Amino acid sequence: MITGQQLFDWPSRHHVHLVLPLMLVISFGLHAVAVVVFQASHHRALASPERPAQVWFLPPGSPEAARVTPMLEASDPALFSPGQISARDLTMRSETAYVPSFDSETPALAPLPPPALALLPPVAPVITIVRSTSAARPSAAPQLGRPTALKAGGGLAGREILPPATAAYFAPPRLGLLPLVFLVSVSPDGRPLHMFPQNSSGDESLDREALQVLAASRFSRADSGTEPVWGSVTFLWGVDVQRDKQPHDG
Repeated sequence: MITGQQLFDWPSRHHVHLVLPLMLVISFGLHAVAVVVFQASHHRALASPERPAQVWFLPPGSPEAARVTPMLEASDPALFSPGQISARDLTMRSETAYVPSFDSETPALAPLPPPALALLPPVAPVITIVRSTSAARPSAAPQLGRPTALKAGGGLAGREILPPATAAYFAPPRLGLLPLVFLVSVSPDGRPLHMFPQNSSGDESLDREALQVLAASRFSRADSGTEPVWGSVTFLWGVDVQRDKQPHDG
């Protein structure tokens, strides 16, 4: 007799039918705890005992009525009711006895300081210009102030500068002029060799005129040496700068 051998080993039966009732019990317990927690509250304080309504009658003219009357007038609903106009003149305010301090007190003002003595500026010298009636051309009036000066600096410091006798300067009216500086190379015998402007006086025409004057100027001879000397020359403008005409006016 041939007996068969089991090919599969089936596991024992699980207790699945007990899981659902167990979960229902656990869920009910969790919900019960949540309801108890969320419904917990503090004990309410005891309410105050109810009081019956009371009516107080204040005789007109009594001190108590005088104290209550302003409060009653302030709580009058007719003041804020748009459908009813009060018979009283609301623009008239009650009179008060309050006086502000700036009307009741007069401040004491300090005395004024003594007036300062007005110092007049020194009187400038009076220049009288006499016009000649002759046909000859009148002589120019003397000018007050210093004329334009050429100041040497750097390696040329101490050397005198002799500008040409025909040097003339012209500038527009009411133009502030700045000192004009040139970088200059001078030969031992005093002739300018190279001239480079370092800034502007404010007027290009005046700069060109100063360059022409500097080229025609002569420096004092050097004490020693045979090489050219470099230095600076500064034009310090004076009263001889003509403001009323241009060079082409002649």
